[in-house]
Amino acid sequence: MIELVDTNSERKWSEEDRLLLQEVSNQLGLALENAQLYSTVQKELSERIKAEALTERRNRDLATLNQVGQQLSRLISREEIFKLVASMLQETLDVKDLLISRSTTAMSSRSPSRCASPRGANSSSPRACVVKVTRKNC
Repeated sequence: MIELVDTNSERKWSEEDRLLLQEVSNQLGLALENAQLYSTVQKELSERIKAEALTERRNRDLATLNQVGQQLSRLISREEIFKLVASMLQETLDVKDLLISRSTTAMSSRSPSRCASPRGANSSSPRACVVKVTRKNC
């Protein structure tokens, strides 16, 4: 609704004046509605772009993990495995310095980076190791 206040009390408004004001009011309403629609579309587009970027990042991470799995299956020595894991983690986490440490001492409640035998296993069973990854210069 548009309200026109005319301080000239002697002016007589014709039917054409009224129709002109009606048309201006209609055009203004359409312009406001279009602006709101445009704003909504821009917001949805921005959200879609963010979602696509997140999907692309996840796809890259999954591709990297797939590469790691394929390369790990071909490796034999622990040193090769640790080098590959460090390289792939640096790429995936986008860090320059990465420390991967392995401990061969028994697991304690104070240190989560330890190796221990699985529950119920005897001393000749293989030991499970937790790899500690520390991010530096983040």
